[in-house]
Amino acid sequence: MYRRRIKGWMKHWDFILIDLLCLHLAYILASGLRLGAWWPYGDRNYQALALVMTVIGVLEAACMNTFKDVLRRGHWMELKKTVLHDLVQLAGVSLYLFSVQSAETYSRIVVYVTVGIYFVFSYLTRLGYKQLLKKHPAKRSMFIVASDDTMEETIRTLKRDGTFREIEIWGAATLDGGEEREIEGVAVRPAEISGIVQKLAQSWVDEVFINLP
Repeated sequence: MYRRRIKGWMKHWDFILIDLLCLHLAYILASGLRLGAWWPYGDRNYQALALVMTVIGVLEAACMNTFKDVLRRGHWMELKKTVLHDLVQLAGVSLYLFSVQSAETYSRIVVYVTVGIYFVFSYLTRLGYKQLLKKHPAKRSMFIVASDDTMEETIRTLKRDGTFREIEIWGAATLDGGEEREIEGVAVRPAEISGIVQKLAQSWVDEVFINLP
């Protein structure tokens, strides 16, 4: 079986997005508690700071791959990874304020409180989201390539095999001719290699299952 999957840091784009939402929510709360301004994005300086924190968060995920094996981490490991992640965020913001010599423009308390709230939010949401994914795992799409005489058996086997219970068969193609038909809800069409490649290039399929003699 040939598999094509998202690799690298973009594999966990959902965790990155949730983490950034936690960061901005923490920033809003910190700003409101310290400055009384519950929408810091109206100030150009604090708007710039929000952008810097967002960029740092994305660079952490991309360069340090901070969400690698996130689904396999236990509570204690997740706690350590979250602490490290937030410390890098604090260090990055501090470096930015020092480099632009604008430390006096911003409230240090807002930065510290943001990181503190961010730690609580990000840690709890990571744990909660992982539990949600375990209870409701996302199905992966699969395309089947097989000979005409083995296609029916291949589809029925994959649908009944517990190993592939998280798989949704998106379509199927035979390379040696045959009639266009439907097998257990799966559309099967005869096609050539070039046609299959073109079809897959125009769609997103997580896995390709090849069963050829």
